[in-house]
Amino acid sequence: NTDALRDLQIEGAKIFPSPDLLTIIQNKYQQKEFLAQHAIPVAPFLSVAGIVDIELAAQLWGYPLVLKAQKDAYDGRGNARINQPDDIAPALEKLDSRELYVEKCLDLDKELGLMIARNEQGEIVTYPVVEMIHARDICQVVLAPAPIDTALQLETQKIARRVLNHLGGVGIFGIEFFLDTNGKIWLNEIAPRPHNLGHYTIEACKTSQFTQLLRAITNLPLTSTEMLYPATAMINILGEQNGPADPYWHDDYDPDNVFVHIYGKRETKVDRKMGHITVVGDDLYEVYKHAQEVRASLSI
Repeated sequence: NTDALRDLQIEGAKIFPSPDLLTIIQNKYQQKEFLAQHAIPVAPFLSVAGIVDIELAAQLWGYPLVLKAQKDAYDGRGNARINQPDDIAPALEKLDSRELYVEKCLDLDKELGLMIARNEQGEIVTYPVVEMIHARDICQVVLAPAPIDTALQLETQKIARRVLNHLGGVGIFGIEFFLDTNGKIWLNEIAPRPHNLGHYTIEACKTSQFTQLLRAITNLPLTSTEMLYPATAMINILGEQNGPADPYWHDDYDPDNVFVHIYGKRETKVDRKMGHITVVGDDLYEVYKHAQEVRASLSI
């Protein structure tokens, strides 16, 4: 409720991120408009009032398209893919009674992301760019650093810095990007908070995303985001069924490079995030493989 936050701000409370920033970010269509106005690369998009707008988008860009809710869309909820004209009506029915927009589907090579922090003095630190691997529109795996060249790492971090300077945000932000098959970076969305893509920082970086958030909002100098290991893989532990949670895993892993986090949720649901596994080491392929083995031995 940004109006309530503004009332608190008027009474003298410090609100981070600011209510004005939250107003922009919590509506994904307004977020896209803001980014486009500041020449940040985003996939082509249009506001949708009905079938005619989706048909116009198809004429402009062709299929496939993605129909998206402007608010309360996350982990694949609030999205509907449109591969052909016959998909339009079911997509509208799925997202009925919501404010919508439609977006061109890009030809993707990878989905990328990073954490970035800014304090009141305008000091900014960026974390390494990571690769996110999705299934069912939910992030399953985070690989750090992303297996991309240095030039792309730097370009992605540069775009993130521009965004935060335009927003004037204070705190920590998770920013997701698309890398298309032509090697171009597109910004997907911004989350003004600690983010699932940054959980690897707890063990793998000199400063975790949570510590950095506290430093940012108390206007302390921001500290190093350097990785402590050459490679890290994080795998989300997602619910496999609906019912009471009963986590079980072997405890014979090396405590120096395998870290299992269970969030303590009493109820599990299919695809609900119940925890995560982080594995650190020297080789990205090996830590990813090891993380998969740990996940296979765990039930929730």
